[in-house]
Amino acid sequence: MKQVIYEKINITNMNGAMTVNNGVLTMKNVSANALGGSCKITGYYDTSDPKTPKVNLAFNLSNVSFAETFKSVESVQKFAPIFENMQGTYSMNLNFNTIMGSNIDETLKKLSATGGLLTSNVKIQDVEVLNKLAAALKNESLKTISPKDLNIPFTVENGNITTKPFTVNIGNGGALKLEGSTSLTQTINYKGTVSLPKTMTNDYINNVGITIGGTFSDPKIGLDMKSLGTNVVNAAAEKLLGGSVSSKLNEEKTKQAQKLREEAQKASDKLVEAAQKQSDDLVKNAGSNKLAKAAAQVAGKKLVDEAKKQGQKLIDQADQNAQKLETEAGEAEKTE
Repeated sequence: MKQVIYEKINITNMNGAMTVNNGVLTMKNVSANALGGSCKITGYYDTSDPKTPKVNLAFNLSNVSFAETFKSVESVQKFAPIFENMQGTYSMNLNFNTIMGSNIDETLKKLSATGGLLTSNVKIQDVEVLNKLAAALKNESLKTISPKDLNIPFTVENGNITTKPFTVNIGNGGALKLEGSTSLTQTINYKGTVSLPKTMTNDYINNVGITIGGTFSDPKIGLDMKSLGTNVVNAAAEKLLGGSVSSKLNEEKTKQAQKLREEAQKASDKLVEAAQKQSDDLVKNAGSNKLAKAAAQVAGKKLVDEAKKQGQKLIDQADQNAQKLETEAGEAEKTE
């Protein structure tokens, strides 16, 4: 068939084997052009029980358009409204079965599916999730991303689309690792980590755990304050001490015990000072919004508390090394 219009989908050059027997339409390797690319379909549409018609199909989509898919396929508008803000093309394998209801919501609630979406040609922007993530991490570069080699495996069951862990590459060496689910009501529930590339990172925030809740239109971004605090302290240690805390202490083992303790105390003070400055910056950047300011104050306090804990560990470890030096010195005197 040269042209078939199915709801809002314009299908051309449809070719393949189709048979009808006892109320069942069976399709085998039916190929066509649609949604800006090409597709192949195998499966059946079963109306042997007219009250509960069943569908069981395997789709193979190749280089189809995100924009055309969102515009033409109502189920994508329900499950994946983010397609509206994605430019480029994708390929996908999809196996699904469902019982056809009187409307799209009934059909999707009974849908079971497995699949995988692949793309190396996509640009994502004007998405509220990215806007809020950029605001939370104080990094405007995250508002628009063009990930390469994106591979998202997923399942659909009971009105929810669930993704297995997948990675969104961000620039040179950065990554957004996520897993979670989206419902027909467009609520989202994801968790993961953000690792920023050197071109996007700042002196303190470069690797942090995140959660994404709420809805597509009003997402809620959560930051793992413990990991954020640890990153701030470690970054400060690297910057102030010129290396890791442990390597610094190892170098100091050959020096006098008292000097080792003094250096550890100084380093601890610097870590707390750096964390306090970062805390003050968080509160300052929160602006006049009371909720944002309160959240920044809580986050800032956790940063300082974490710095104090790390600083005390530094002092304790230095003291242990100092005691070892003192013991070795004492044993040496006895020998003499």
